[in-house]
Amino acid sequence: MNVRSILTSAVPRREQGHLGFTRVMAAFALICAIGLGNHSKASVITFDDIDLGSNTRSTFPYTDYGGINWKQPGSGEKQWGVAMEGDPQILVGMHARSGRQVGWNYNGPDGLWINFDTPTNFNGAWFSIFGVGYGEINSSTPFGNLNSKTIEIIGYDSSYSELGRSATIDLDDSWKYLDASILNVSRVLFRHEYLASGNSWFTVDDITFGLPIDGTDPPTVPEPGTTA
Repeated sequence: MNVRSILTSAVPRREQGHLGFTRVMAAFALICAIGLGNHSKASVITFDDIDLGSNTRSTFPYTDYGGINWKQPGSGEKQWGVAMEGDPQILVGMHARSGRQVGWNYNGPDGLWINFDTPTNFNGAWFSIFGVGYGEINSSTPFGNLNSKTIEIIGYDSSYSELGRSATIDLDDSWKYLDASILNVSRVLFRHEYLASGNSWFTVDDITFGLPIDGTDPPTVPEPGTTA
């Protein structure tokens, strides 16, 4: 017996006209609401659907993208950027974790913020260095001091009260998943170890949020670029 016959079986035959159909649809909507009400929407931000035109990098062109507000506190040029494989300075000797594009901390701020309009579970993200051969903080390589050494994730409520933080991991030329598993955040900070001048960089890909906090590392997520 299908769903419609189950629902119509409770409606007297004389009412199975317009009124009966209305009741059926109302009952069906109620069943859908009950069945779907506890499922949160999960997203993976890959940066791959951002059109860079003929460029291989850009400052972040959106305030609102992928269900996230990307505006940074204060003002100035330190903000989110997006870059593509093949850029002469970013991802040198490396690849994006998925697709061909990544996020990065344009002009080297000490951290990058993302903001949610409603409290959201934040699961984690994948991080790597800026490029091979750029050295770490306090190194003496020819390029010197461009790669961030470590990264951590800190979650806050809307008043910037801390709700939790991840471990701190060392960065290298591989992609590493950093699990945060912080419930109901309004703001998230990706904070790295940086020089006093702020001129060190990292890259980030496949930012995941909206999944239940179930202790898996990394969690089971939808395919990058999709929602569930």
